[in-house]
Amino acid sequence: MKRTLITVLCVILALSLLSMACSKKKSTTSPSAPTNTPGVVNSPTVTPTAVQELAVLDFSTSSQATGWTVSDYICCEDGFTAVNYDSTAGDGHNGSTGCLSVTANFVPGTLTYTAEGAIQYSWGTANPVNLTNQTLICWVNIPAALATGLFGLQISINTGAGYTYADGGWHSITTSGWQSFTWDLATNPPTVTGIDTTSVDKINFQITDSTATDTTTGVQTVYFDDISY
Repeated sequence: MKRTLITVLCVILALSLLSMACSKKKSTTSPSAPTNTPGVVNSPTVTPTAVQELAVLDFSTSSQATGWTVSDYICCEDGFTAVNYDSTAGDGHNGSTGCLSVTANFVPGTLTYTAEGAIQYSWGTANPVNLTNQTLICWVNIPAALATGLFGLQISINTGAGYTYADGGWHSITTSGWQSFTWDLATNPPTVTGIDTTSVDKINFQITDSTATDTTTGVQTVYFDDISY
């Protein structure tokens, strides 16, 4: 009787150990594969905003001069009459000898208007660029006849199809030769009503006579190079 009881207990113990072993084996089964793609789990769906990367026009090819025109966006006497590509007169700042060549003839102003000239590039209202916090830079070769302190350069941008322009301030021209002019939109953002730096349609570089009584400077050539935005 005692031996039978011991046998029964041994059988029960053996069955218990077998059950525990089976249970442990089941717990190591790999879980089901996740339904989300790795790297995208919990990532919201966001449509990225197109931002214009900083570009530099060194005019190494004539194609970079395409689209630049003389601008008369303000009703004043036009000091620029033509803009062309010049393959040899560049400042070489970015290793290129190409540049924009602009014919300038700043005649005396009147009591109402001052002489000015501007060149402009348009991306078009259907393809505006985002210039928020960007820095606009242009290198300009100023002829000696304009380096009198009576002329200045302004960099302007436009939003939309109308005449909504804003500039980065007056840069007095006091020396001749190659020099850079800059507008940092991050530290000096435009304040003109209607200007949207995320949607810039045109960029404009303007030289203006600050008085209305200057004598004629005669026909000069102004060179623009290494324009970055």
